[in-house]
Amino acid sequence: MYTLDKYMIKEFFYSLILSVASLQGVYLVIDFFEKIDNIIKYSISPLVLLKYIFFSLPQVFFLLLPVAMLIAVLLTLGIMSRNNELLALKAGGISLYRASLPLLIIALVFSGLSFFCNEMLLPKSNQLANYYRKIIEGEKVIQSSGRDQIWFWGGENDIINVQLADLERKEVWGIKLFQLSPHFQLIRRIDAERGFSRDGVWYLYNGVERVFNQDEQLKGNQFRKFQQEAISLPVRFKDIFLLQKQPQEMCYQELSKYIKRLPGMGYMVEKYKVDLYSKISIPFIIFVMTLVGVSFSIKIEKSARLLNIGMGVFISFLYWVVFYLSISMGHAGLSPPILSAWFGNIIFLTLGGYLFYRMPT
Repeated sequence: MYTLDKYMIKEFFYSLILSVASLQGVYLVIDFFEKIDNIIKYSISPLVLLKYIFFSLPQVFFLLLPVAMLIAVLLTLGIMSRNNELLALKAGGISLYRASLPLLIIALVFSGLSFFCNEMLLPKSNQLANYYRKIIEGEKVIQSSGRDQIWFWGGENDIINVQLADLERKEVWGIKLFQLSPHFQLIRRIDAERGFSRDGVWYLYNGVERVFNQDEQLKGNQFRKFQQEAISLPVRFKDIFLLQKQPQEMCYQELSKYIKRLPGMGYMVEKYKVDLYSKISIPFIIFVMTLVGVSFSIKIEKSARLLNIGMGVFISFLYWVVFYLSISMGHAGLSPPILSAWFGNIIFLTLGGYLFYRMPT
């Protein structure tokens, strides 16, 4: 059996490497031609482009890995079926369940590896890839000293701290404005619950203004509460939002802590819970696709190689349609977050499990 396992693993990895290389190559070529206009328009240097590609590769790899696994399984078992090797195994008393076991174990290992990389590698690489993507697309990039809370220069002598920027409402929450003198002494501080910008003016709500003297001591009668305050700041909401981490830039623990902060600010957390649960369901796609691939490849006996590749692409397309449809429903609040994140896996795992059980072993 060791010889059989070794043979199966060797043939599988040969197909997997070809599948990954082909899919990544196609993806990068399409992405390059989508951005070539911006590259020329903004005179992007080759170094920036190379950095963008380099930091994009991990995300692209794990995004395409389930598809590559499916195609590799279909190719490996399809060729073995075409060469009557699977028939010979059954004639020798070896069950197809046992023969496909190494592929399922590899899929489980890759699922665990994918989750580990999503926690340790992808958040940082995605953050850097987004940074260079914004440069390529001509967007203004502002540096921040912290990502859990957003710090940035709001003007020549203004420092602003924001806890949360919400793209849908175009609002920021937990605002702190520190106004400094030319000698970097604190002369004014504003704390506000929330705010939004319109025509270059920021409107702050439910806040407190404090004015300080030269010794940075609070001046008498210079403590003022306000319900609404309009101030002029040379900062757009979009600039602030660009500094906030997106769910794909956070690990599971970071996103979990982020979700715990939202209810206190009056935010619905369901859509972020969908992203949180997806961080577990997405790595599991690798195993689901492999199980489906094993089941289908046995069913399609004597199939040609191109037919296997086409079948893999078609099944993957169906899966991602179901997956992103359920994710969209979860973001819209139309289905429970955990069901939205796992619906695609449940459907295809059930299908793959049924076909696997009905295999003529």
